[in-house]
Amino acid sequence: MSAALHRDFIDIAIGNALTEPGRATMLGTPVDLSTVTVDSYVTAGIADHLCPWQACYRSTQLLGGESRFILSTSGHIASLVNPPGNPKSTFQVAQDTPTDPGQWLERAETVQGSWWPDFMTWVSERSGDEVAPPSAEKLEELAAAPAPMSSTSSPEPPAPGRADVVRTVTVGAGRCGCRCATGRTPASRPCCS
Repeated sequence: MSAALHRDFIDIAIGNALTEPGRATMLGTPVDLSTVTVDSYVTAGIADHLCPWQACYRSTQLLGGESRFILSTSGHIASLVNPPGNPKSTFQVAQDTPTDPGQWLERAETVQGSWWPDFMTWVSERSGDEVAPPSAEKLEELAAAPAPMSSTSSPEPPAPGRADVVRTVTVGAGRCGCRCATGRTPASRPCCS
């Protein structure tokens, strides 16, 4: 990580600049998280020693679009790495995300098992039909083509082939969480590079 990027991360974190529309800028553009209008699936761990779940919950109020919040009964890592089949796993979920995390907790129901199947249901409701993967020849052609938004390509990629993007927010994991409907990270998204 470059020193400048590290400095920017520290400045944003200390000032909590992303919580106030326009206070943080990226490449000279003011950032307003409420303008992120794709739905978000926000996860947190009730026993997380680094990211208190109430702070993670606040993302549901900062982002535009509909948010689904789940609270795993595990800690920082185990709340994410929680595959189906663990008989000790549970998570909590409510149908809405009120402003107050305490109200959310009062409304939440406990579900036995991993939250991963819940996420798969949630993301499949926002995904298109499954399609066959591209042929090896098509993959080679795509690999040789200029990346979308590069200096040698037009601003919009040609249709068809444009993936719908679903944003998942994994607070504390250090990744933006962009995923296309196939589950791969779109390399053309500047936030993923």
